[in-house]
Amino acid sequence: MIEMRLHAILGKSRLHLASAIIAVKWERVILYGSDEDEFNRFTKGLMGLIRSRIDRTNQLSFDLLDKLEFVRIPSLDRRENDMLSMIGSLRSRLRELEGPIDGSDVLFYSGTKPHLFLFVSERGFRRIISFKGEALEIHSTEDVNKGKETMKIPIPKWDEESLLRIHGLSISDGWIVDSDTGKSPITGDSVTKEPPYSLELDDRSKSKVRIVWKKPETPTEKKRFCLHVIKYNQALAGSVIHEVPDEHLSNWCRNTSLPPTIAEESATDFYEEE
Repeated sequence: MIEMRLHAILGKSRLHLASAIIAVKWERVILYGSDEDEFNRFTKGLMGLIRSRIDRTNQLSFDLLDKLEFVRIPSLDRRENDMLSMIGSLRSRLRELEGPIDGSDVLFYSGTKPHLFLFVSERGFRRIISFKGEALEIHSTEDVNKGKETMKIPIPKWDEESLLRIHGLSISDGWIVDSDTGKSPITGDSVTKEPPYSLELDDRSKSKVRIVWKKPETPTEKKRFCLHVIKYNQALAGSVIHEVPDEHLSNWCRNTSLPPTIAEESATDFYEEE
């Protein structure tokens, strides 16, 4: 089998991207993004994931770190740029990149359709890798090869802890904690009480953790709940679904862009009894 190079936009679907990196022995892995610190955090999380599941990731070579490469592109965050400006900036940046793209280069389907189109049209990618069911498929963008049988690649079986690992988190006594410190990513303190939630991998997406919350009853519990939701959304880069048996709070979880006024209090205040 010829050696292949993987190209991917560093987006929010971290577990899918990790699966694509681990499933094939790539010659190189080129990740595109606007924040090199984010690339470094992803790399650290990827190594943590591999170390925790090495028995199920036997295809991984030990020199993977040397194969990872970061390429800076304009931010794809729509909160920072409108779509037309973003497309224009990305097109200009892609035209600046050097090095030919050939049949050994494979583009991971991440980002939006305009981003995918620009990478194909400006850089000349001929092969795309994407998820279909429980496997990865590599297919051609060229009309002459369309309709031919695609290359199917099995991927590792992950669970909720796998998803946390790729974000630099883990589980301790039921709580989501920082993998390095073992402490809460919200307060920075050790967690001792029973967690107000349970965790499971979302069956539909296979790339998000579902947090099933106990119903917060008191104002203090609701404050803590809102803080956790906001902070976990940030820590997991959106790869999280919140399920709570409260209609008002459930609706708020779907759109926290306008946080409640309680979010203005300090993290410590949320943990103080009224």
